Amino acid sequence: MLSEYLLQQIANNNPHLIHLNLRSKNISLEDCEELVKAFKTNTTITNLDLSWNYLFPEAMTILAEIFKTNTTLKSVNLNNNNLKAEGIFILAEALDGNKTLKTLDIGNNATYLPRGSEQEPISTLLEKATALTTLDVWNGCLGGSISSIAGVLETNTTLTNLNIGYADYSKEEFIAVANMLEKNKTLTDLNFQNINEKKLTVDKVQVISEAMNKNTSLCHLKLISSDYETESIKEPIKALNLKLKKNKPNDILPNVSQVPAGMFAHSGKVIEKPKKIADPTSLLMRKRAASCPILRR
Repeated sequence: MLSEYLLQQIANNNPHLIHLNLRSKNISLEDCEELVKAFKTNTTITNLDLSWNYLFPEAMTILAEIFKTNTTLKSVNLNNNNLKAEGIFILAEALDGNKTLKTLDIGNNATYLPRGSEQEPISTLLEKATALTTLDVWNGCLGGSISSIAGVLETNTTLTNLNIGYADYSKEEFIAVANMLEKNKTLTDLNFQNINEKKLTVDKVQVISEAMNKNTSLCHLKLISSDYETESIKEPIKALNLKLKKNKPNDILPNVSQVPAGMFAHSGKVIEKPKKIADPTSLLMRKRAASCPILRR
């Protein structure tokens, strides 16, 4: 249960409460209702993590009120909540017209639908949440076929990072993604890794490679981990790498099978170790000591 103190800090706009981490807090429906009340007056929180709470669609019905009215949240993590397709449809409606949310993680939410369903939750979300720049839908949680999602992305002009990795994609779905890459002008990072990497065949790689002849934006692509890179696909991957490199020569992965550590660690952000910066004061003192006999002693 969420503490009364925390809810007051949210409602009263504690200036130090910018990142709200509620991961694995066993949030109840009552907690969701209290959270909605607290967020009505909040204008400071920009990052909200509700992952691993197994909220189910019922909770999303309540939490949707936050996303309908909030104008300060920039990043939301809802992965591992068993939202199912129903919950994603509710979220999509809540984000319709939202101009501030940029990063959304809804991976591993059991959004499966029968192939060929009339509506697909992720494509509906992309049509509604038009401000998103980063979307994580990892672990095969696309709902229906990727074809409908690829169709929406053909004309999308805001999304730059997409993680749809760890699913079992057919040749037809590779073709759909390839068609999207030929037309999309903004996507720079794509995780399209098959969960069964042994099924990544030469013809699938070539389909993507051919699409890159027309693509001018994609720089980072993950199709397979290096552990499964067989001899048969090494040359096609090498050719694909060269086409990726032309889009951004100074920022290219050494291999299409490698993605910078943390890029798709469900937060949509790359976390790098900060570089050590020399203290300018100590440098100045050393210079003075070198030129002054007294300081040298």
